[in-house]
Amino acid sequence: MALEDTISIEDIDVEYMENQIESVSQYQKMLESFNAGEKTRSVHEQLYDDNYGGSYIDDNGELVVLLVENSDYGISAIEQATGSDDVQTIKCQHSFNELITVIEIINENLDYLIENDVVITEMYEDVYSNTVKITVLELDEAKEKMIRQIVDSPCMEIIGSDDFSSLEEIDIKGGFKITSNDNNRNSTLGFCATKNGNEGFVIAGHAGDKIDESFSYNSWIIGEVLTTTFTKSSAYADAAFLEKTSDADTTYDIGGYACRTLAESVSDYPVGMVIYKYGISTGTTSGKILSNYCTTTIDMNDDDVVDMTLTNQTKADYESAGGDSGCPVYTIGSMYNGRMTCKLLGIHSGSVSTGKVFSKYYLIEQELGITAITY
Repeated sequence: MALEDTISIEDIDVEYMENQIESVSQYQKMLESFNAGEKTRSVHEQLYDDNYGGSYIDDNGELVVLLVENSDYGISAIEQATGSDDVQTIKCQHSFNELITVIEIINENLDYLIENDVVITEMYEDVYSNTVKITVLELDEAKEKMIRQIVDSPCMEIIGSDDFSSLEEIDIKGGFKITSNDNNRNSTLGFCATKNGNEGFVIAGHAGDKIDESFSYNSWIIGEVLTTTFTKSSAYADAAFLEKTSDADTTYDIGGYACRTLAESVSDYPVGMVIYKYGISTGTTSGKILSNYCTTTIDMNDDDVVDMTLTNQTKADYESAGGDSGCPVYTIGSMYNGRMTCKLLGIHSGSVSTGKVFSKYYLIEQELGITAITY
């Protein structure tokens, strides 16, 4: 599947996308400025200024930055950080550091909460409302009190839920697909990669959740699971690596792999950024980033036992269906004379109650110890 087969210039709003490309560049400059001087970025953390409340891309493709103190000084600092005096700023109540701190503290206490029958089915920073949304299974006063005893902040919005979030059921719909030889289920190949010098493929972890499980492409065995994040109770990525068979071939555009250029290994992308995915069930669909730090607890339908908690997932509102799990998620990286290049952001995992989630590439890279094959 070549890139030209998945998206064409006629399918997009060129003016909007050109604005978005510039806005993403401004956003990345701003993030870099937050890490300037003596500050350093850790493995899983992007540092943020204490006056920064979050940011998003609006319906015109322009960057909007939230500031706790929307003063002349604060606005000037953002203009200097982004390299633009046209960036919009609006006042907010809570700093982004406050939102992320709440998420991190609760993530550190997930096991304790589950042991006490407090199951968080979804948690994420909502930039638009400047809050942390926390959805709890069968919420009652005692469960909310237990959460607030761990951390209590006015930025928290705790909501009840009657169901677990669930991974999508795998459904055969044709197109470029891989099939598990263990349970005959189909999913979408993510991208080709290497691990310790061995070539292979990255797929969804919940699809390849067993070591040595083999997968086929058009009845051709292409590899076996060498490592998967689903051997743990929690992870930063829903991903597995198949070591290829001697007959299998790896290339940057095998199967449904739609992106040829890697994105930078950054912790987040601007909320509102338009992205695309290509899966075997729904083909190419587009949507917008909703959150960068989404925690979701998944029930694998095994006697109501919670089998996996995924943290630091990116949430979006693109369309997907059963069988799309593991498919590449990407954005347009540049446009010139009607030609486009795309950047891989990660691979699709499944559905949560308020959108879809995908695992970031750089976290897949760290979890699995892989490097994508690109040209």
